[in-house]
Amino acid sequence: MAYEAGDGFRSTNRAPMMAHKRSMERKSQPSGMADPLAQPTEGGDDQDGSQVAQEHGPAVEVNVMHEHETGQHHVHSRHPDGHEHHSDHASADEAHEHAKKLAGGAEEQQPDEDEPEFE
Repeated sequence: MAYEAGDGFRSTNRAPMMAHKRSMERKSQPSGMADPLAQPTEGGDDQDGSQVAQEHGPAVEVNVMHEHETGQHHVHSRHPDGHEHHSDHASADEAHEHAKKLAGGAEEQQPDEDEPEFE
């Protein structure tokens, strides 16, 4: 069975045909319209890390990058539903606190008195 798009593109597999159709739809959108499938890449600073973790699940991967010379601290996280979150922070402590919230550790856990501490 062959699949055919309105512009004459043909494929024997459905997946490449659907990818072609999505590509053509994005090209036909006016430049002012945002891609509904695109995820935000900036502007994460105003969103609380625990809010992101609650909405998309605790991060499965968190990367914190520091540029101490320029005072920039960037946090990038990936979540179970595929969401990627980016944020920039003014200090290393602020970036690490945000990363901890993204990972689902919003409150610092105190060690139990019964358990021995390891050094």
